[in-house]
Amino acid sequence: MICNVCGINEGRSYTRKNKEGKLITIFQPICKQCLANKSHHFPEHITKEFLEHEHIVLNKSSTIIAKENNTSEKKISGRLECFGIKEILHCKYCDTTENLITRVINNQFNKPTVVTQKICYKCHKETQGKTVSETRKNESLEKKKQRRENTKKYYKENPEQKKQETEKKMQTVNNWTEEQKKEHRDKISETKQNRTEEQEKERIEKFKQTMSEKTDEEKQERLKKMGKGVKNYLLNRTKEEIKDFNDKKFATLIKNDSFYRSNSWENTSQSFFSIIHEFLIQLNINYSNLYYSAFNTEKGIYVGDVDLSDNKFRMFDFYVKINDKYFNIEFDEPYHDKRKSKDLIREQEILIKKPLLNIIRIKEKDYLNNPIKVILDILNILQGGENKEYLSLTEQLKISQ
Repeated sequence: MICNVCGINEGRSYTRKNKEGKLITIFQPICKQCLANKSHHFPEHITKEFLEHEHIVLNKSSTIIAKENNTSEKKISGRLECFGIKEILHCKYCDTTENLITRVINNQFNKPTVVTQKICYKCHKETQGKTVSETRKNESLEKKKQRRENTKKYYKENPEQKKQETEKKMQTVNNWTEEQKKEHRDKISETKQNRTEEQEKERIEKFKQTMSEKTDEEKQERLKKMGKGVKNYLLNRTKEEIKDFNDKKFATLIKNDSFYRSNSWENTSQSFFSIIHEFLIQLNINYSNLYYSAFNTEKGIYVGDVDLSDNKFRMFDFYVKINDKYFNIEFDEPYHDKRKSKDLIREQEILIKKPLLNIIRIKEKDYLNNPIKVILDILNILQGGENKEYLSLTEQLKISQ
């Protein structure tokens, strides 16, 4: 008896007891698959002809057919099998029929069987990478440390595999297009910018630990390789890449307000700044953000958008933050007497960018005549005192007007 629904499979049969208690066989003109579909309200319009048109002619996957007809993928696959239609496997993510993953597994009879999965290698790699990434983000520090130690131990015991994997990765990178390389560089750049201080510290410590375990020859080879890679990249950059790099660097410097330079300096001014620095320490004054040439480097500020002069940057002589106030001590050598107008413009540019900055001006001749007085006066100003002898040129101009 053939199923009167699908017209392909044999009808269903089962045994039961009749009223007299005897076992009898009952035959029904419907197969098990069609009965299951009927019981679970499977759409009646999904016939053999419908599936042949949708799946074979239009090349729709069982997943798409299931979504469009408000049923499950498993039922569609079962119906295809029931009608004797060979299912065309599609990747469940990108819907491609190419490069699907094939695996050899042992079936229930412990015999190797080739199985094709509904996912391509590319999507598998992406989803696996996302899963691994999310898992590692949520790892505790102890678990991360343990995982890294296990990985290191494994590769130490299997150096050949490590070598093969490294060569494979290098081969993959060498085959990248320029667009892929740029995308990879941008991703690394973004990762570096988003690192926290703890992550950066951890990275440096890890690098130091790695280098400490190497021999001197291995260290030299590693450093040469790194330097060679950087050199090749810098030499092979296009004009657009160079411009893009400079724009990003410039934008970062402006954002962080950090323009520094190491240069030659006047010994008298740097000697004075060093004495002030020593007193800040000895008097236990709460200071931070201290910059002057003899100590570290000069701090500067971008003023290219102010348009009072042609200068792009202005450097501070002695920059320091004490409690919640910012100070800049300017040490004027004799030649400053001839360039007061330029120094005034310089001050105005700085104050436009940093209106809360307190500028203190000291003349070299005053300091040489009475260094102790000048040092004590400046320390008093830094601690909240006032002294009109050391006003900025901007404040002097306001008073004169």
